[in-house]
Amino acid sequence: MKRHVEKYDFKAFGQAIKAARKAKGISVDQFFFPDKETDKSTQRRQLDDMSDKGLRIVTSTAKEIQKVETEDE
Repeated sequence: MKRHVEKYDFKAFGQAIKAARKAKGISVDQFFFPDKETDKSTQRRQLDDMSDKGLRIVTSTAKEIQKVETEDE
């Protein structure tokens, strides 16, 4: 006879962790892979949550900074 095992919904728990992580601006990779350098920094990951309009502003700003910096070379 099979024993009844209650299933736990971890969705709310995961959402709470995600909200806390985003509030702190940290990545969970640093906890799971402490010896590995991540492909994306926390700052770059924040761009993932930005709107298309915000990304256009950031991209334009970065291009202008790059242009000004290379003018002096």
